[in-house]
Amino acid sequence: MSEFSNDNNSNNSGNQPPFPPYSNNANNQFNQNFPPFPPNFQQPKKRRWWIPLLIVLSVFVGFFVVIALIIGSLFSGFDFESKPVKVSKNSVLYLNFAGGVQEYASDDNPFAAFSGEVNNSASFIEYLRAIELAKIDDNIKGIYISPKGSIGFAKSIELIEAIEDFKTSGKFVYAFIETGNEADYMNIVSADKIFMPTEGLIELNGFGTSALFMKGLYKKIGVNFHVQGFEDFKSAGDSYNKTKFSDSARYQLEVLIGQRYKTFVEMIAKNRNLSTDKVYAILANGVYTADSIKANGLIDEIISENNFKEILKEVASGNKTGIKSDNMSENKSDNKSDKEDKKSKSKKENKDDEDKLNLVTVAKYINSENIGDIKTKNVKIAKDDKQIAIINSVGAISSGKNSSSPFGGGDYEIKSGTFVEQLKKAREDKNVKVIILRIDSPGGSVIASDEMWEEIMKTKKVKPVIASMSDVAASGGYYMAMACNKIVAHPQTITGSIGVILAIPNFSELMSNLDITADTLSTSPSAQFMNGMYAYTDKDKAQLYNLSKGIYYRFLSRVAESRNKTFDEIRAVAKGRVWSGQDAKDKGLVDELGGLGKAIEIAKAEIGIDKNTKVKIKSYPEKKDKMEELIKLLSGENSDGNESNSNVNGINKLARLIGMEASMTKQIYNNLPLEFKNQIDYSFQLLGIAQKEKAMIALPNEFYIR
Repeated sequence: MSEFSNDNNSNNSGNQPPFPPYSNNANNQFNQNFPPFPPNFQQPKKRRWWIPLLIVLSVFVGFFVVIALIIGSLFSGFDFESKPVKVSKNSVLYLNFAGGVQEYASDDNPFAAFSGEVNNSASFIEYLRAIELAKIDDNIKGIYISPKGSIGFAKSIELIEAIEDFKTSGKFVYAFIETGNEADYMNIVSADKIFMPTEGLIELNGFGTSALFMKGLYKKIGVNFHVQGFEDFKSAGDSYNKTKFSDSARYQLEVLIGQRYKTFVEMIAKNRNLSTDKVYAILANGVYTADSIKANGLIDEIISENNFKEILKEVASGNKTGIKSDNMSENKSDNKSDKEDKKSKSKKENKDDEDKLNLVTVAKYINSENIGDIKTKNVKIAKDDKQIAIINSVGAISSGKNSSSPFGGGDYEIKSGTFVEQLKKAREDKNVKVIILRIDSPGGSVIASDEMWEEIMKTKKVKPVIASMSDVAASGGYYMAMACNKIVAHPQTITGSIGVILAIPNFSELMSNLDITADTLSTSPSAQFMNGMYAYTDKDKAQLYNLSKGIYYRFLSRVAESRNKTFDEIRAVAKGRVWSGQDAKDKGLVDELGGLGKAIEIAKAEIGIDKNTKVKIKSYPEKKDKMEELIKLLSGENSDGNESNSNVNGINKLARLIGMEASMTKQIYNNLPLEFKNQIDYSFQLLGIAQKEKAMIALPNEFYIR
């Protein structure tokens, strides 16, 4: 309370009367026993602290409203939709894998129209469709592959199969690689000719995988994890309570790596006309420079990218000139006169458009002006009331809904609420006769997986639901698939991992080290069950075992029911073990082997459509207008009801966790090995799920082979 308060309810000492109201002549009116006010005394005014706050908030809100209005007005007068391009004669389809190839893709930059950026993102099915159409498009003379960017193993093989089919048309497939590893080389191995610059480098030294084990760190700080897994192959919690792979975990990873390595070697041997023994010997030696890798027959020419593009242009235009390497081109005759040079230059500048190198990206090609004619060229098309819906389910599984932020919601993730909405929409669409769930997920939340399972069970009573497994469909990913009418897995899909894992921290040792004590009140003997402040008792552990066993057994029972097998038969192939798609087929966990194309073929058969008849496909999630979403965000409108902090990415979380600047953390993160970054990303996804739930059905770690 202020010393000069005029509160009439304040206490007064002695017989002093309450302070009179302040006035300009206060010295004349005040009690004579009270010391006089200083000269020129002015009554202090009541502070209105909220006024500057209101001004700041008004300016802040006003700024975003103005920005929203400006952007809205700009876009009301201009059309920034990407206009279809016209594919010129002698064009080349450009397969650029920068940023990777996902099951679905969208342009996450709402300012691309202002900055001049082009949206080159395309979904996996669009890559397959573009290659298929380019095969019969007279304007497309060949394919140019740039392998920059990662693609999952199963998707990569399916793309290779599509390219091999394209080559039956007699058109060329060329690739240019500067640097890379086994995954990059695999993406170009089917090319007719592979080119590389003089200083190129490829890491070809076999496959391997690694994982981080944090038990030592936790022990140092006094945190112990009690891990309960079902069963011995379910090793997702090993990083918390072990210092290396368990025997079971090591065995299953060795099997998977061995299978993939064999496939990789056989693919190189087939496409480069080498024996498998020769390929194994090459890979055993390690990293290769351009000259050594050419000597081993893994590339065709050493040449700069500019000269490579000159060759592309010549071949696309029909001028099949001989290919000259950079070393050969350096020995060109220098005896040309200046007159001849000028004449040659003038001739080059006057070439017509047909002689130019016209590269067309998949994103542009699939939306080009003449694509409609190509799509309907000598093909039978099903009626509009016989459509297929593909619901793309990519990432870790958790509850809630996906973000509608125009800047994207971070990593791909499966939110049960959004999935249920999409499935319901496809189910109620009268034109959609069959649904394909395209699954690329290592699992996650038990509750969310079960919510989606129930919706799939409801949907398949109305129309067929086909599961198409991509690179990974394990744990929660398999939980989704098992509810479908039929499961299609690629031979290289990682699937199974039918099990449950719980990893619960205990802080009693940490508290003891810090001399922290705890005291509690309980109304029943079990009120402090698994309280992390106290060491877990045998009774606690037994109770946790029974709880998690119930979840696992329900999982097994549902798998057994869906696969028409007994409980014991499924338990024998479950136990948390990860299988390849081929092995899963042999064990009865999937129905058919094949990629997305095979799943579409089966979906057609379900509704009586011949496999050679084309059908309209509706894809979910649907692409959104990013600028419209940005305006909603700036105006405070949130269509999905998600909390704003749901978009905070893992790097910012990591920065807060270790108390470091976000920019510095990002810099360190970017310099980490790829497998470390993958595991950190995956760990944060699981951490986000664990904040709400204790039990998960997820892969042990982000499966990455290098």
